[in-house]
Amino acid sequence: ARLIYVTEYLWGSNCLLNLYVIVTFASKYLASRKEANEWIERQVELNWRFKHIYELVGRNPYRFLFVDNPSTDSGEPNIEERQATSRKALMT
Repeated sequence: ARLIYVTEYLWGSNCLLNLYVIVTFASKYLASRKEANEWIERQVELNWRFKHIYELVGRNPYRFLFVDNPSTDSGEPNIEERQATSRKALMT
């Protein structure tokens, strides 16, 4: 409901050209666009809310950006490398 309010009443439909979806903790999909697109299609089929978001971005899977963003203090392995890969993916 909040997304509908923002896109339809607060900003208006012109904002949709600037709308992107960021999917976090997604190293698997960051590494493979094919798998990312398959994941998007599965979500569209399974969840009407996700489908609504997909329609807001013009049914364009390339408006979904996948990042792997572990916190620097999380203790997870290879944090700097994973963050660098995410930054690189966002800039290409």
